[in-house]
Amino acid sequence: MSGALAFAAGTHSDRHFASVFVTAPDGLRLHIRSYGSRVASALPVVCLAALTRTAADFHPLAAGLAADPAKPRLVLAIVYRGHGPSEYDRNPDNYTLPVALADRSAILTALEIAPLTLNPIARRLDSERVEPFVDISGLFAAKCPQ
Repeated sequence: MSGALAFAAGTHSDRHFASVFVTAPDGLRLHIRSYGSRVASALPVVCLAALTRTAADFHPLAAGLAADPAKPRLVLAIVYRGHGPSEYDRNPDNYTLPVALADRSAILTALEIAPLTLNPIARRLDSERVEPFVDISGLFAAKCPQ
């Protein structure tokens, strides 16, 4: 990990993830749920929730990918500024796409994550089911029933 930019706040062994915080370029603390080991054999996966969703939505997927005996992965689920344990930004002008991209870049840089696989999700308008933009079901089909 890069300097003092990232630090672990606690391991939740009962929930199979560690809480990690990274300092954003403007000084806010951002929370990441980290599953698995940094020395995992497969590419890391970074999970990006839709605007009204949370990093917890990825828990079954992240735990399954991290614990896969054949191909374990480091999985990071990012908690956006103003959500959950990440700090709230009092300046509403900082809730923009450029700031969000800078936050993600700071996280990936601090945690030295490259290359990686991104797994964004969005909520479909016609149902309550959360669908991935990228179909990675083959990676965890044996762990997570449909």
